Amino acid sequence: MILMYLALWPVRLVLLAVISLIYASFWVKRFSGQSAPDDEQYNYAPPVSPLLVPIAMLIYLALELIYWKSEKAIIAFCMDALAIMVPLAAWSILAYFLIKPLRKVFCASSCSLLWLAPNFAFVLVILRLAKWFFSSRFSVEIDKGSLAITVPVYFSVCALLFILSIIRHLRFRKYVLKNAVPVDDERILGIFTKVLQETSKDDRTPRIVISPDISTALSLGVFRKSTVVLLPDKNYSDEDLDLILRHELIHILRQDPVTKLFMVFCCSLLWIDPFMWMNRKLASEDIELSCDEAVLSGLGDDAKERYADLVLSSAGDDRGFSTSLSSSAKSLKYRLSGIMNPAEKRSGVLLIAAAIMLAAAGTFLISFSASAGTAGSEILPGYDEGKWKIVEVYGYTGDRLDRFVPSDETEAVEVLEKMMDLEVSIEGGSTYYAKENGWHVKVSNGNDYYILNIYGRRLRVSSYDRSSGVSRSAGMYYISDLDKSMEVSKMLNGLQH
Repeated sequence: MILMYLALWPVRLVLLAVISLIYASFWVKRFSGQSAPDDEQYNYAPPVSPLLVPIAMLIYLALELIYWKSEKAIIAFCMDALAIMVPLAAWSILAYFLIKPLRKVFCASSCSLLWLAPNFAFVLVILRLAKWFFSSRFSVEIDKGSLAITVPVYFSVCALLFILSIIRHLRFRKYVLKNAVPVDDERILGIFTKVLQETSKDDRTPRIVISPDISTALSLGVFRKSTVVLLPDKNYSDEDLDLILRHELIHILRQDPVTKLFMVFCCSLLWIDPFMWMNRKLASEDIELSCDEAVLSGLGDDAKERYADLVLSSAGDDRGFSTSLSSSAKSLKYRLSGIMNPAEKRSGVLLIAAAIMLAAAGTFLISFSASAGTAGSEILPGYDEGKWKIVEVYGYTGDRLDRFVPSDETEAVEVLEKMMDLEVSIEGGSTYYAKENGWHVKVSNGNDYYILNIYGRRLRVSSYDRSSGVSRSAGMYYISDLDKSMEVSKMLNGLQH
């Protein structure tokens, strides 16, 4: 079985590489606007929201609460969170050291997409594609007692940092919109409509206002209904307005303010990781560089000089989840060099495909579990009373076997006792469950039925109360002792035959 599994690895990797390459090719072309025919508008809108990971984690927490229906849900969620946080931390370190060399080789849009690699990988998670490629994970067991102390403190800090970031954003939004007035100048509105028609296929039009409290144009808003483009109270030529509004609309269409929110979420989730905080600034730089690249695509030298002058003369504030034409002094030189002397760079499809593969592998090659106890003490209430018995067994060897009812009561009790002696730990990621060769064992105690599915070192439990007709899942466990797990499997095999 092990040899067969290892033999399939090259095939699995090739298939995952093909899926990642197709996905990355579509993503890069769409994000850069290259996917639009000459007679149609560009479509910069991303197919996956940067908020995918935060929303998915909230959904996972809700599912765990439904799945476990007990305090174990919090533990299971923490295990799921760790399975995301550890690859995310590894990705943050790699990205920090690689992003600057990568900027010299790959186009800015691909470098900007690199910061969203965890979202791409999570698509494979949600579609349950990656678990087939990386179903053989190893589990790291954490002491359950230590979780009671560390989890409340750690996640309280996470929540506090994220809430403070939201508050800062809302305060900044309130400040810049306090004295803002809707644009009623027909010239500005005409240019805005023209640029919008050239850049977007979306019928939804963001608000455009003039604010005396800003010095450079910027866009605000995480949700499309709340999105607004702000212009400073200045006189711009038609050419300058075209470039400025194109810049801000591309930010909106790409959901760049949402990407900044995603980076804030990552910093809050991994607040102990210094690389993540430094990456937040690098990501903001790549967002602006990518937008410059998109705005100047196909434009002549005169337009590039005019655009460089606009960037050079802009000094603004992009606090909160906003994007602006301005640039920090540290990145200004590099940004202006990219505007005036754009070098031929690679599209980055292979880069994004590799990032998707690595992120997906990191998510599925490792899992976490919290020590719990034995299967008997943790799962079957009152097992010590000796009232439970095996009533049927199924064996899985690729195909499900016919149901088998044990005829030898003594032998069945011995097998059940061995199963209940297994040391288990609470594991998150119930959606990662993959059927492998294993056993389905149904045990009963009067009207109570429990289904124990044993697959390798994983134990999935569900129950059914025949009197009330209520069924529920008791959770996913990780079997700590592989030898005992194999011993139980051998006994079940002998019992069946």
